[in-house]
Amino acid sequence: MSDKIKHAIEHAKHLMPDQGPLPFFVHHNTIHHFERYDFLEGVKKAGRAYGAKAFMSEEEFLLAFERGRISANVLLKNIREYIERHQLAIQPEVLFSLMTEKPHNRPVPDAWILQFVNNTAYQRPGYYREAIQAAHNIDIDELMGPIFFKFMSSYFDFGLAYWPMPHREKGLWHCFCDFYSKGGFLSTKFLKTLKEIIALVRQYQCYDATAFLLQVLTIPNVHLDDYVFRTLYRYKGWAGTVKALETTVEWVPKHDIKAEFAEVVTVILVLELAAIESIRAIPTLEIPVYKPEPLYDPYFVASIVNALGVNNSAPFPQEVTQFTDENRLEIWQRAYEDTLYIQFLSAYRQGAIEEKPKYNLPNYQVLCCIDEREESFRRHLERI
Repeated sequence: MSDKIKHAIEHAKHLMPDQGPLPFFVHHNTIHHFERYDFLEGVKKAGRAYGAKAFMSEEEFLLAFERGRISANVLLKNIREYIERHQLAIQPEVLFSLMTEKPHNRPVPDAWILQFVNNTAYQRPGYYREAIQAAHNIDIDELMGPIFFKFMSSYFDFGLAYWPMPHREKGLWHCFCDFYSKGGFLSTKFLKTLKEIIALVRQYQCYDATAFLLQVLTIPNVHLDDYVFRTLYRYKGWAGTVKALETTVEWVPKHDIKAEFAEVVTVILVLELAAIESIRAIPTLEIPVYKPEPLYDPYFVASIVNALGVNNSAPFPQEVTQFTDENRLEIWQRAYEDTLYIQFLSAYRQGAIEEKPKYNLPNYQVLCCIDEREESFRRHLERI
């Protein structure tokens, strides 16, 4: 197997969340791969990588502002700091007014602004799942998922199942091949295709099988890392569990169970290929396909362009381009947190320092875990 494929597998493994079995698992920071960044910057990077929302929506922040959960003074302070940090030539009060106005009061963007928003949109790559969805309105995960989840839960059964999974000692990949190389009378087209593909690849060890499958899938090298990661991330629960079991062997009580992350890759790829071929031939699909995700709200761009008096014939200045939706939401988030700190510490100072009640010396102390399972118990003790 080539170094590029090994790198792609390690890249996907690195970005997978660590999910241990429930008897041992309490909590894990699922974006620990971004801990070297400033917190909000790390959250934004993780949001892009995992296709998740880094912050609440603008509507939710505006509602919090109306309810007093975001202070106007604190928001203005954060706006001023943001402007100074990025050296922008815009008055903080102007930006405050633009951010706090109702979205439906913003001007309608013209063609010039819409063109800018379209040209700057992030093109999120997608692969066979997205291509099949667009061409046939079929989600291949609906074919792959039931087979994958049923097999994985059976293979990693630690002793609760009445009938144990046969041939587990062969490892995940060869056990899967043994199990699904036998067709049934009522097999679906997907299962029949899976059986045919397994007949071609079951002779290979998992790494060689992975190389063969990726060759058939015709994934360009430039997209190899991204394809393997995005494909596995659709099954991040089990992929993360196998990653954790591989590195923490004491969590596996059965010696015939072999947790190897590379074998999960092979199993998912063979399911992916079977799902695609059961619907449409691989050579007839072009990948990657791209889904544009706008970085800017055109209505906010229209507001700030009008406020700054930007001429239609001029390129947008930094005072416009700096305010992506993500950056504006970051300002809101900082103001939201700062307001909470100020409100809490002010109340604490008032109640615990300035109007400090006289307590008798305690007879005992109670130490509680910060876990939410003890929170109700701790709150009850504090109340009484």
